[in-house]
Amino acid sequence: MVNMKPATGTSAKRTAHGFYLYCDSSAFSTLSSSNVFYWVASEQVAKTLCRLFSKEYSPDAAEPVFLPKSADKVEQDELVLLEEALDWLAVYGADPDPGVYDPPPPKGMMIRAEYARRARDWEPRIVARSGGERNGPIDGCTYQIPHPEASDLSPDTFQMPVEDRRNSSLNLLFLVAQAYYKILECVISTASLYCALDLELNESYLWTIVSLKNLLTNHEDLRDFPGKFEPAFPDLYPSTIRDVDWEDMVAPEVERFLSAVQRYVRLSGIYPPEESSPAWVFVEMFRPSVNTAIERAMVYNKRMREYARSAFGEASGMAVGATQRKRTHPKPQQKADAGVSSDAKLTDATKFPTMTVQEVMALLHVSRSSVYRFLNEGRLDRPGLNKRPGKKSKTLVLTSSVQRMMQPAE
Repeated sequence: MVNMKPATGTSAKRTAHGFYLYCDSSAFSTLSSSNVFYWVASEQVAKTLCRLFSKEYSPDAAEPVFLPKSADKVEQDELVLLEEALDWLAVYGADPDPGVYDPPPPKGMMIRAEYARRARDWEPRIVARSGGERNGPIDGCTYQIPHPEASDLSPDTFQMPVEDRRNSSLNLLFLVAQAYYKILECVISTASLYCALDLELNESYLWTIVSLKNLLTNHEDLRDFPGKFEPAFPDLYPSTIRDVDWEDMVAPEVERFLSAVQRYVRLSGIYPPEESSPAWVFVEMFRPSVNTAIERAMVYNKRMREYARSAFGEASGMAVGATQRKRTHPKPQQKADAGVSSDAKLTDATKFPTMTVQEVMALLHVSRSSVYRFLNEGRLDRPGLNKRPGKKSKTLVLTSSVQRMMQPAE
């Protein structure tokens, strides 16, 4: 369960003007802290959002009704309550499962949190098509309408000079490549312990890898990229990523790709496009999708780590939000093991208490994924876990557990 605390600091991003969006069962209802779900700076965007919500949630029904109200027409005392309500929605919007909260959310809170997520996702797309003012950083986390895709980008699409077109493509490539790395880091760093199906996150991942493929294949200004992009996984379904280790199996290749992209864009002379220029607009069209993808990945990572901590406690080694790998120097025993065969280690578990995954693969004649599966099932043990499977740490296996597996069945 998540112990709830009021969100702070969010309301500071909103000004004294603008428009509040609210929903109710009647067009004659009034704005209150129990029905408000979003704030937007522009009246045009506010009305467009209300039309979109009506089409999505009440196309053939009289309710719910979605309405905007100017902040200038709201009393100061009521504004404080509205701001507090919006801050609470941001808290509940972090995880759509009401069962994780303690105390349970008030009636109607979760559906309004869903409205807020969709509004955050829709607003920048409305602004991009109309040219207007938006609220601030994109922090929506719900995929509902198609994201732009980096496909068939012809030279005349934005009527940019050749240099601007080339620079905008470099900026976009680097932006999407960073999203690709961050998604996999957040998801795979917990996959050997826990993983779950997140369709929205998977949608963002698919958008990311398709955009990278299209950019590097179809954009004529990027055809000199030194290499071919092949995604680490076709999707992020649990059956695809289960038993996969981030540090040993995925990170090296993903880091090589991001490093190649960074070297390539630097050597190609990348620079920030001038704000409001066609090149800047082109890159900004994709930024909401990139931001959404990264936020979904970070929310997923936090959820998996919190679940691990609730299940295993501190022994799980899963610090909330800690997605960075820890760089450690080899232990003295690991240095002493150099040059010692796996057969020799197997005969003296006291002197050589641990073995690498590669050594276990050779001794048991199994694949790498099988070794991780044995670890998760408890048939093999990792050091210092008291036989709790799946701890995300340096991938070593207790020699004694390998001996146990190799003993003939009685």
